[in-house]
Order: sequence, then C-alpha cells, then structure tokens
Amino acid sequence: MANRWLNLLVDNPIGYWSPLNIPVTLLVTGWLGRVKEVKDLYSFMGPQKTMGWKTWLLVLTTFFVDDVGTAVGFQGDDQSQIYEGNAVLSSYLAKLVYKWKFFESETAAFRFHTFCSLAIIFIFDRLKLMGPLPRLFVLMMCILKPIAGWRWWTVENDYSVLDYFLFTKTKQTPYKLSVNLNYLHVAQQAQPTAI
Repeated sequence: MANRWLNLLVDNPIGYWSPLNIPVTLLVTGWLGRVKEVKDLYSFMGPQKTMGWKTWLLVLTTFFVDDVGTAVGFQGDDQSQIYEGNAVLSSYLAKLVYKWKFFESETAAFRFHTFCSLAIIFIFDRLKLMGPLPRLFVLMMCILKPIAGWRWWTVENDYSVLDYFLFTKTKQTPYKLSVNLNYLHVAQQAQPTAI
C-alpha cells in the first residue's frame, strides 16, 4: 500500500513545477511591477532594485528555520506524525530521490532545493531584478516559511544541524513526504509483530 502512494507521489506531474516556482514568480511579479496601478507599491517598498543586508539576514534566517529544520526533521523519530505539507515540493523530492536517484535521501534532496532557492533569489538580487513586487513576494515567503516549518524542530532527532551542513549520511524517510504515507507508516509501526 505504501509503495502505491509513493509511486503516485513520484509520478505526479505537479512536482516538475517546484524548481520553477521561485524564478517564475519573481519574473511575473517583476513584470507586474511595471503596471501603472501596481507602481503605488514604490512608495511602500521603495524604488530600489536590490535587497539590503537586513532583508538578506531575514531571508537567511527564515530559510534556516523552515528548510534546514525540515531537512533535519526528516531524519528524526520514526513515530512522529509530522510530514511535508507542500504537495508540489513533496512530489519534486520524491522524483529526485526515488525516480531519478540523484540523492540518497529526502534530506539531501531538500538541502539541494534550499541552496538552489537561495541561489535563485541571490542571482535575481545581483541582477537588480528585485523591484518592489518581487521583494514583497520574498518578504511574504519570509513570513510564511517559519510559520509552516517550526514544528520540524520539535522532532526527536540524533541528526543535527551540524550534520546537515557537513553532508553526513542520511536515511530515506518516504513516509514524511505526504500525509498518506505518514498515516500508513505510523499504523504499521503501531501493529504488534507476530513472533
């Protein structure tokens, strides 16, 4: 049963959108920033085309809270009923690990996803493409990411943040990719085994 759900997750075409999510949104919001009605945001967000060091500090902190916490949490206690709530990202991680076999585990794939997301934001910033709407989008992400990801820090875990940054070997945890896989795993763990 669990393999069926994992195969559905791997084969879900929505996962192909995940790597394009941030760059497409930044491009679209940058294009919308040229519309006359949206230009009123210049007074609220300022006319600059890059993010300052305070915004970068906020971006790095919130990505650390959500993405690093999630990646470390994937290695946590098998009994925890915490799973990745973003179906697009879950499908993408499943493709990276189980279909294309680029990474040994979801944690390693999530590390790649985090570094790519930050690199895309950095490139847009350095190319001065971060007008008021793209910066507003990034700030909204900075508000939503810690709200979505703080619970991963509560998972009992032997895998640490230092292990994450040292690329220590990780285990596969497909049951943390979706609610269906998580419920099946917890139910199987609760059943007594025959001797």
